[in-house]
Amino acid sequence: MDRRGEAWQMNKMEGAWQMGQRDGAWQMDRRGEAWQMNKMEDAWQMDQWDGAWQMGRREGAWHNRQKAKPRMRFPAKGMLFVALAIGIYTFWTNAQWSGSPGTHGANGAHGAQSATGAHGAQSATGPANPAHPPAAGTQGASAERGDIILSSDNPGFTVPVHIDEITDSHYLELVNLEHAISGEPDGRSIVSAWPDVPVRVTGILLHETAIEAVSELFAEARASEAGTYFVSSGYRDYDAQKLVYDEMMDKSYAQPPGHSEHQTGFGVDIMAIGVSQADMGASPEARWLADNSWKHGLALRYAEGKQSITGIADEPWHFRYIGQPHAWYCWENDLCLEEYIQFLKETGSYRATLGGKYYTVYCQSPHDGIIYVPDSPDYWVSGDNAGGYVVTAWED
Repeated sequence: MDRRGEAWQMNKMEGAWQMGQRDGAWQMDRRGEAWQMNKMEDAWQMDQWDGAWQMGRREGAWHNRQKAKPRMRFPAKGMLFVALAIGIYTFWTNAQWSGSPGTHGANGAHGAQSATGAHGAQSATGPANPAHPPAAGTQGASAERGDIILSSDNPGFTVPVHIDEITDSHYLELVNLEHAISGEPDGRSIVSAWPDVPVRVTGILLHETAIEAVSELFAEARASEAGTYFVSSGYRDYDAQKLVYDEMMDKSYAQPPGHSEHQTGFGVDIMAIGVSQADMGASPEARWLADNSWKHGLALRYAEGKQSITGIADEPWHFRYIGQPHAWYCWENDLCLEEYIQFLKETGSYRATLGGKYYTVYCQSPHDGIIYVPDSPDYWVSGDNAGGYVVTAWED
């Protein structure tokens, strides 16, 4: 019996040892599984980060990650989990986009728009980062640009206003051979450009908002040592424009009276000291103006290759104040004002971040003389002189 009892005790000990072995193996397996899960979770998180890099959700993130794009190797057994996670995330993102009001793009009822411009890609993959911009005046906008959202819907402007009651800024008034100026500007806003900005001769006048924009542009040029600029021409009344047009041998560089942007007070000719008008187009000073004027709400009005649209030959010295974000959008997408007005009519509205500000732009045709504006004082309205009114709202 003692021998049998001793054998029984040994069997118990061996069984306990085996159970301990299995328990230890189980513990190790649990740690192994946890390690595998952590690896898969890390891979999923990195894939999310890499996916955000691929989508270019923010231009700043794109520049930073372009330098060191992560290259991941997923565990073979974790691929199914990762794919499932990404699929769920993508489905959720698309559902958020298609289910949001006011996100109907021009390419479909609820399709995401891609607004790829001439100077950089802009994504329209989801709501812009809410961080919103003064519209009138000059902002000296930085190069920081966020998502663009295109929509054919009312962006939430709920206050009806009759067009006879609005204060029209005329910032986006289209003036060309087909669209005569709607009327002479308010004389109180047309003031001497000197001494706020250097001028070719004293007596040059401009709209006070355009003077502010040009002054800030020239200040940036001095700080950047980009050249020394001056205003060579500004506002002209009907008689002055008639004289210029009659004396102009090449009519491709002038519009008849009643059809010239110079009559708005927002058109300005800018030259650089030491650069002739004939040499202006090929000069670095002209290139600097074209690349930086948008920051101050100014658009290059008659660019090379646009004569068939604008009716005016290449004038690298002629700029037009149109405000933000319009000047930026035209520069970003290589649009002249005619093309931009057409874009607004076809698209309806868009939202964009610029320099840490958030803009909402809504182009609409009056119904019984009524347009809609936001329930906020932070907006301005401009008729486009082609039957529409553009409301530009912002938030700080």
